[in-house]
Amino acid sequence: MLHWSRSLCVLIVGLWSAAILVGPARGADPKDARSERLKEIIGEYEKKAQAFVSAFEKAKTDADRAQIEKKMRPSDAECGGKLVAFAKDVPGDKAAFDALVYVFENLDAPDAAAVRDEAVALFEKHQLKSPRLKIAIPRLAGCNSAKAEALLEKLGDKGETPDIRGLALFRLAQGRYERSAGKDEKHMAQIESLLARVQKDYGDVQPDDEDQPLAKLTAGALFEIRHLRPGKQLPEISGTDVAGKPLKLSSYRGKVVLLVFWGSWCGPCMAKVPFERRLMEKFAGRPFTVVGVNCGDQKKKAAAVIKEQKMNWPSFFDGEDGPIVTEWSINSFPTVFLVDSEGVILHRDPPDEFELEATIEKAVQALAPAKK
Repeated sequence: MLHWSRSLCVLIVGLWSAAILVGPARGADPKDARSERLKEIIGEYEKKAQAFVSAFEKAKTDADRAQIEKKMRPSDAECGGKLVAFAKDVPGDKAAFDALVYVFENLDAPDAAAVRDEAVALFEKHQLKSPRLKIAIPRLAGCNSAKAEALLEKLGDKGETPDIRGLALFRLAQGRYERSAGKDEKHMAQIESLLARVQKDYGDVQPDDEDQPLAKLTAGALFEIRHLRPGKQLPEISGTDVAGKPLKLSSYRGKVVLLVFWGSWCGPCMAKVPFERRLMEKFAGRPFTVVGVNCGDQKKKAAAVIKEQKMNWPSFFDGEDGPIVTEWSINSFPTVFLVDSEGVILHRDPPDEFELEATIEKAVQALAPAKK
């Protein structure tokens, strides 16, 4: 599922421009030459990626999309290989740091697994003394590599400063949770224990890329683990709708509920509205409803969009950084929960609309079989 974040996400501060630049002028500083070469490598990859996305979005059929996927998707392994080779030339400099961090953050295809591992090993050998190490920690946590996880463990135990240790442990726990699908409760308890350690020992550490210290971030993460996973009872929401009328989530108990955190500023959120509208039409008169939580909009704007888009289902109004989003630590949009008639979470952010609709059909059918 495609998501947008409301926060401005800077991948690597001050590194890449949107333009694809040519090589440096004769006589340029070698450091500038490396910076320019790095921009060329990344620019070439991103140009291909943009062309691929544009063509994919315009495709009309699954067959067309399959052909575009086969012919136009840029190779993460190829780009990663170029970046690792580039970093090896001067493995301890700033440009090498940026090249390796780009691999961690952006090149996640299965065919790039070996390249990611090589990038992590090179980073561990040459970049742990970098004054920008804190920048790399969340990118390492998002890197699909056992070596990256092992490096975070090392930094959490032996990092030179409390900031490094606390950030490494928090991002380690966060990464493990994000990859925890299908894991047992013992695994989740270990993640909880790690977060509790961060909260106790490093709560005052302030990540550079977050608005809150680790104490609040870990509290949000623990709330999510304890309350917002499949199989957990969804917490109550009490508030008002966009017209100011009182609204409680529990008033829909007895129905299957698709709870959607959305905003009019969020392209992927609005792209889902026709599907949500179709669900409401399909299951009209049966125990199902969509319930929205509008975030980041002015009330007047939210009301206008709801009317214009014919979103004829209830929607909480949470405003900008409202109490619901804050307590639930929602930071990507749309965030979607499918909840059964008893308020138990069936799915969070189901990736496929066809499978989601089938799951809703099954849950609704169990409550009230469709009339023949």
